[in-house]
Amino acid sequence: MENRIIAKIEGEKKGYEIILISGMHGNEMAGVTGVEKVINFIKKNKISVSGNITALRGNLGALNKDIRYIDMDLNRMWTNEYINNTDKKLNIYELKELKELSSAIDNICLGNFNNCVIIDFHSFSSQSGIFTIPANNQKSIKLAEAFQVQFVEKLTSDLKETAIQYYAFKGATALVFEGGQHYAEETEGNIMAAIYMALNHLKCVDKNDIPEFENHKERLRSKALKLPKHYELSYIHRIKNGNDFKMNQGYINFQEIKKDEILAYENQKPILSECNGRILMPLYQKKGNNGFYVIQEFK
Repeated sequence: MENRIIAKIEGEKKGYEIILISGMHGNEMAGVTGVEKVINFIKKNKISVSGNITALRGNLGALNKDIRYIDMDLNRMWTNEYINNTDKKLNIYELKELKELSSAIDNICLGNFNNCVIIDFHSFSSQSGIFTIPANNQKSIKLAEAFQVQFVEKLTSDLKETAIQYYAFKGATALVFEGGQHYAEETEGNIMAAIYMALNHLKCVDKNDIPEFENHKERLRSKALKLPKHYELSYIHRIKNGNDFKMNQGYINFQEIKKDEILAYENQKPILSECNGRILMPLYQKKGNNGFYVIQEFK
Protein backbone atom coordinates (compact mmCIF):
# COMPACT_ATOMS: atom_id res chain seq x y z
CA MET A 1 0.00 0.00 0.00
CA GLU A 2 2.01 2.93 -1.29
CA ASN A 3 -0.33 5.69 -2.39
CA ARG A 4 -1.29 8.37 0.13
CA ILE A 5 -4.18 9.56 -2.06
CA ILE A 6 -6.96 7.03 -2.60
CA ALA A 7 -8.75 9.32 -5.04
CA LYS A 8 -9.81 12.91 -5.69
CA ILE A 9 -13.13 13.98 -7.14
CA GLU A 10 -13.45 17.54 -8.40
CA GLY A 11 -17.02 18.78 -8.36
CA GLU A 12 -18.84 20.65 -11.08
CA LYS A 13 -20.11 23.29 -8.62
CA LYS A 14 -18.60 25.21 -5.74
CA GLY A 15 -18.71 23.65 -2.30
CA TYR A 16 -16.54 22.40 0.53
CA GLU A 17 -13.10 20.86 0.31
CA ILE A 18 -13.95 17.54 1.93
CA ILE A 19 -11.11 15.33 3.13
CA LEU A 20 -11.82 11.73 4.13
CA ILE A 21 -8.98 10.20 6.15
CA SER A 22 -8.79 6.47 6.91
CA GLY A 23 -6.08 4.20 8.23
CA MET A 24 -4.66 6.73 10.70
CA HIS A 25 -4.13 3.57 12.71
CA GLY A 26 -2.84 0.64 10.70
CA ASN A 27 -5.11 -1.99 12.26
CA GLU A 28 -8.24 -0.11 11.19
CA MET A 29 -8.64 -1.26 7.60
CA ALA A 30 -12.45 -1.05 7.52
CA GLY A 31 -12.22 2.72 7.12
CA VAL A 32 -9.90 2.39 4.13
CA THR A 33 -12.06 -0.14 2.29
CA GLY A 34 -15.26 1.71 3.16
CA VAL A 35 -13.93 5.00 1.79
CA GLU A 36 -12.62 3.28 -1.35
CA LYS A 37 -16.02 1.71 -2.09
CA VAL A 38 -17.91 4.99 -1.69
CA ILE A 39 -15.46 6.90 -3.88
CA ASN A 40 -15.58 4.18 -6.54
CA PHE A 41 -19.40 4.22 -6.48
CA ILE A 42 -19.54 7.99 -6.96
CA LYS A 43 -17.04 7.88 -9.81
CA LYS A 44 -18.52 4.82 -11.54
CA ASN A 45 -22.03 6.24 -11.48
CA LYS A 46 -20.87 9.76 -12.41
CA ILE A 47 -22.75 11.27 -9.51
CA SER A 48 -22.83 15.06 -9.51
CA VAL A 49 -20.60 16.56 -6.83
CA SER A 50 -20.46 20.08 -5.39
CA GLY A 51 -17.07 20.99 -4.02
CA ASN A 52 -14.21 18.52 -3.99
CA ILE A 53 -13.65 15.19 -2.24
CA THR A 54 -10.18 13.88 -1.47
CA ALA A 55 -9.65 10.52 0.22
CA LEU A 56 -6.34 9.99 2.02
CA ARG A 57 -4.69 7.01 3.69
CA GLY A 58 -3.05 7.69 7.02
CA ASN A 59 -0.23 5.50 8.33
CA LEU A 60 0.91 3.60 5.23
CA GLY A 61 3.67 1.66 6.97
CA ALA A 62 1.39 0.50 9.78
CA LEU A 63 -1.38 -0.41 7.30
CA ASN A 64 1.07 -2.66 5.48
CA LYS A 65 1.85 -4.43 8.76
CA ASP A 66 -1.74 -4.43 10.11
CA ILE A 67 -0.61 -2.83 13.39
CA ARG A 68 -1.82 0.31 15.15
CA TYR A 69 1.50 2.12 14.71
CA ILE A 70 5.21 1.36 14.31
CA ASP A 71 6.97 3.73 16.73
CA MET A 72 4.35 6.23 17.88
CA ASP A 73 0.60 6.77 17.57
CA LEU A 74 0.21 8.95 14.47
CA ASN A 75 -2.95 10.49 15.88
CA ARG A 76 -1.11 11.79 18.96
CA MET A 77 1.51 13.73 17.00
CA TRP A 78 -0.42 16.64 15.48
CA THR A 79 1.56 19.50 17.00
CA ASN A 80 3.76 22.12 15.39
CA GLU A 81 6.69 20.67 17.33
CA TYR A 82 6.42 17.34 15.50
CA ILE A 83 5.22 18.64 12.13
CA ASN A 84 8.05 21.19 11.89
CA ASN A 85 10.68 18.90 13.40
CA THR A 86 14.00 18.80 11.53
CA ASP A 87 15.99 16.71 14.04
CA LYS A 88 17.11 13.68 12.05
CA LYS A 89 18.25 12.03 15.28
CA LEU A 90 14.62 11.73 16.39
CA ASN A 91 14.13 8.19 15.17
CA ILE A 92 10.34 7.94 14.96
CA TYR A 93 8.93 6.30 11.83
CA GLU A 94 5.61 8.13 12.06
CA LEU A 95 7.31 11.51 11.61
CA LYS A 96 7.57 10.71 7.91
CA GLU A 97 3.88 9.80 7.74
CA LEU A 98 2.92 12.91 9.71
CA LYS A 99 4.83 15.27 7.45
CA GLU A 100 3.48 13.69 4.25
CA LEU A 101 -0.13 13.59 5.48
CA SER A 102 -0.12 17.12 6.89
CA SER A 103 1.47 18.41 3.68
CA ALA A 104 -1.23 16.69 1.61
CA ILE A 105 -3.99 18.28 3.71
CA ASP A 106 -2.38 21.72 3.56
CA ASN A 107 -2.05 21.45 -0.23
CA ILE A 108 -5.76 20.65 -0.49
CA CYS A 109 -7.02 23.43 1.77
CA LEU A 110 -4.50 26.06 0.59
CA GLY A 111 -4.94 28.09 3.74
CA ASN A 112 -8.74 28.36 3.45
CA PHE A 113 -9.52 26.04 6.35
CA ASN A 114 -12.91 27.63 6.94
CA ASN A 115 -14.07 25.89 3.76
CA CYS A 116 -12.37 22.62 4.67
CA VAL A 117 -14.15 19.62 6.22
CA ILE A 118 -12.02 16.78 7.60
CA ILE A 119 -13.58 13.46 8.64
CA ASP A 120 -11.26 10.89 10.19
CA PHE A 121 -12.64 7.32 10.17
CA HIS A 122 -11.70 4.91 12.94
CA SER A 123 -12.71 1.67 14.63
CA PHE A 124 -12.14 0.39 18.17
CA SER A 125 -11.13 -2.75 20.08
CA SER A 126 -14.21 -3.11 22.31
CA GLN A 127 -17.77 -3.99 21.33
CA SER A 128 -20.91 -1.96 20.66
CA GLY A 129 -21.80 1.63 20.05
CA ILE A 130 -20.78 3.59 16.95
CA PHE A 131 -20.28 7.27 17.73
CA THR A 132 -18.60 10.50 16.64
CA ILE A 133 -16.09 12.80 18.30
CA PRO A 134 -16.37 16.38 17.00
CA ALA A 135 -13.60 18.93 17.37
CA ASN A 136 -14.24 21.62 19.92
CA ASN A 137 -16.12 24.10 17.72
CA GLN A 138 -19.78 24.58 16.89
CA LYS A 139 -19.66 23.71 13.19
CA SER A 140 -17.99 20.39 13.98
CA ILE A 141 -20.64 19.64 16.60
CA LYS A 142 -23.38 20.51 14.10
CA LEU A 143 -21.93 17.99 11.62
CA ALA A 144 -21.75 15.36 14.38
CA GLU A 145 -25.47 15.81 15.04
CA ALA A 146 -26.25 14.97 11.40
CA PHE A 147 -25.23 11.32 11.82
CA GLN A 148 -27.98 10.73 14.41
CA VAL A 149 -25.69 8.58 16.55
CA GLN A 150 -24.13 9.26 19.95
CA PHE A 151 -21.45 11.96 19.99
CA VAL A 152 -18.96 13.04 22.64
CA GLU A 153 -17.86 16.63 23.22
CA LYS A 154 -14.71 17.91 24.93
CA LEU A 155 -12.71 14.76 24.24
CA THR A 156 -10.46 16.58 21.79
CA SER A 157 -9.83 19.30 24.38
CA ASP A 158 -7.92 16.69 26.37
CA LEU A 159 -6.46 15.03 23.28
CA LYS A 160 -5.05 18.17 21.69
CA GLU A 161 -2.54 16.20 19.61
CA THR A 162 -5.16 14.69 17.27
CA ALA A 163 -5.49 15.64 13.62
CA ILE A 164 -9.05 16.90 13.93
CA GLN A 165 -8.28 19.27 16.77
CA TYR A 166 -5.12 20.52 15.02
CA TYR A 167 -7.11 21.52 11.94
CA ALA A 168 -10.09 22.77 13.94
CA PHE A 169 -7.72 25.32 15.52
CA LYS A 170 -7.00 26.47 11.97
CA GLY A 171 -10.73 26.90 11.29
CA ALA A 172 -11.75 23.58 9.73
CA THR A 173 -14.87 21.57 10.44
CA ALA A 174 -13.47 18.30 11.76
CA LEU A 175 -14.60 15.13 13.49
CA VAL A 176 -13.81 11.47 14.07
CA PHE A 177 -16.37 8.82 13.13
CA GLU A 178 -15.92 5.58 15.08
CA GLY A 179 -17.57 2.95 12.89
CA GLY A 180 -17.42 -0.21 14.97
CA GLN A 181 -15.10 -2.93 16.18
CA HIS A 182 -11.85 -3.71 14.37
CA TYR A 183 -12.35 -6.49 11.81
CA ALA A 184 -16.11 -6.82 12.41
CA GLU A 185 -18.01 -7.34 9.15
CA GLU A 186 -20.48 -4.54 9.87
CA THR A 187 -17.87 -1.82 10.46
CA GLU A 188 -17.13 -1.16 6.80
CA GLY A 189 -20.84 -0.76 6.04
CA ASN A 190 -21.31 1.61 8.99
CA ILE A 191 -18.50 3.80 7.68
CA MET A 192 -19.92 3.79 4.16
CA ALA A 193 -23.31 4.86 5.52
CA ALA A 194 -21.68 7.66 7.49
CA ILE A 195 -19.87 8.95 4.41
CA TYR A 196 -23.09 9.17 2.39
CA MET A 197 -24.85 10.93 5.28
CA ALA A 198 -22.02 13.43 5.62
CA LEU A 199 -21.77 14.16 1.89
CA ASN A 200 -25.51 14.80 1.71
CA HIS A 201 -25.51 16.98 4.84
CA LEU A 202 -22.67 19.06 3.37
CA LYS A 203 -24.62 19.46 0.11
CA CYS A 204 -21.83 17.69 -1.74
CA VAL A 205 -24.10 14.99 -3.18
CA ASP A 206 -27.88 14.81 -3.49
CA LYS A 207 -29.48 11.94 -1.58
CA ASN A 208 -31.64 11.24 -4.63
CA ASP A 209 -28.48 10.23 -6.49
CA ILE A 210 -27.72 7.55 -3.89
CA PRO A 211 -30.15 4.64 -4.52
CA GLU A 212 -29.69 3.13 -1.04
CA PHE A 213 -29.57 6.44 0.82
CA GLU A 214 -32.55 5.74 3.09
CA ASN A 215 -31.10 2.33 3.93
CA HIS A 216 -27.82 3.96 4.89
CA LYS A 217 -29.69 6.47 7.05
CA GLU A 218 -31.69 3.71 8.72
CA ARG A 219 -28.53 1.67 9.26
CA LEU A 220 -26.98 4.41 11.38
CA ARG A 221 -30.23 5.01 13.21
CA SER A 222 -30.52 1.30 14.05
CA LYS A 223 -26.89 1.03 15.16
CA ALA A 224 -27.20 4.01 17.49
CA LEU A 225 -27.87 2.91 21.06
CA LYS A 226 -31.22 3.69 22.64
CA LEU A 227 -29.57 6.24 24.88
CA PRO A 228 -29.24 10.03 24.90
CA LYS A 229 -27.18 11.23 21.93
CA HIS A 230 -25.07 13.98 23.50
CA TYR A 231 -22.22 13.30 25.96
CA GLU A 232 -19.12 15.03 27.25
CA LEU A 233 -15.80 13.75 28.54
CA SER A 234 -15.29 13.45 32.29
CA TYR A 235 -12.06 11.48 32.59
CA ILE A 236 -9.27 9.80 30.57
CA HIS A 237 -7.10 7.11 32.07
CA ARG A 238 -3.64 7.60 30.60
CA ILE A 239 -1.29 4.62 30.80
CA LYS A 240 2.16 5.52 32.07
CA ASN A 241 4.99 4.53 29.74
CA GLY A 242 6.13 0.97 30.32
CA ASN A 243 3.32 0.09 32.70
CA ASP A 244 1.42 -3.18 32.37
CA PHE A 245 -2.25 -2.29 31.78
CA LYS A 246 -5.08 -4.84 31.75
CA MET A 247 -8.67 -3.80 31.22
CA ASN A 248 -11.22 -5.96 33.03
CA GLN A 249 -13.01 -8.12 30.50
CA GLY A 250 -16.55 -7.51 29.29
CA TYR A 251 -16.84 -3.74 29.10
CA ILE A 252 -18.49 -2.27 26.01
CA ASN A 253 -18.89 1.28 24.77
CA PHE A 254 -21.47 3.36 26.67
CA GLN A 255 -21.81 0.76 29.43
CA GLU A 256 -22.87 2.37 32.71
CA ILE A 257 -20.24 2.39 35.45
CA LYS A 258 -20.23 3.52 39.08
CA LYS A 259 -17.78 5.60 41.10
CA ASP A 260 -15.04 3.43 42.67
CA GLU A 261 -15.85 0.47 40.39
CA ILE A 262 -12.68 -1.48 39.55
CA LEU A 263 -12.27 -1.07 35.80
CA ALA A 264 -8.73 -2.24 35.17
CA TYR A 265 -5.34 -3.00 36.67
CA GLU A 266 -2.09 -1.16 36.04
CA ASN A 267 1.05 -2.88 37.31
CA GLN A 268 -1.38 -5.14 39.18
CA LYS A 269 -2.88 -2.22 41.11
CA PRO A 270 -6.66 -1.68 40.72
CA ILE A 271 -7.85 1.33 38.72
CA LEU A 272 -11.12 2.68 40.10
CA SER A 273 -13.65 4.80 38.28
CA GLU A 274 -13.35 8.45 39.24
CA CYS A 275 -17.10 9.03 38.97
CA ASN A 276 -20.45 7.67 37.84
CA GLY A 277 -20.86 7.68 34.09
CA ARG A 278 -20.41 5.52 31.01
CA ILE A 279 -17.24 3.91 29.74
CA LEU A 280 -15.92 4.59 26.26
CA MET A 281 -13.21 2.81 24.24
CA PRO A 282 -11.94 0.39 26.91
CA LEU A 283 -8.55 -0.82 25.67
CA TYR A 284 -8.53 -4.45 24.54
CA GLN A 285 -5.49 -4.32 22.27
CA LYS A 286 -1.78 -4.33 22.98
CA LYS A 287 -0.94 -0.88 21.67
CA GLY A 288 -2.50 2.32 22.96
CA ASN A 289 -1.76 5.08 25.46
CA ASN A 290 -5.26 5.55 26.89
CA GLY A 291 -6.84 2.75 28.88
CA PHE A 292 -10.41 4.03 28.83
CA TYR A 293 -12.55 7.16 28.84
CA VAL A 294 -15.43 8.05 31.16
CA ILE A 295 -18.22 10.16 29.72
CA GLN A 296 -21.41 11.68 31.14
CA GLU A 297 -24.61 12.88 29.54
CA PHE A 298 -24.34 16.50 28.40
CA LYS A 299 -26.43 18.80 30.61
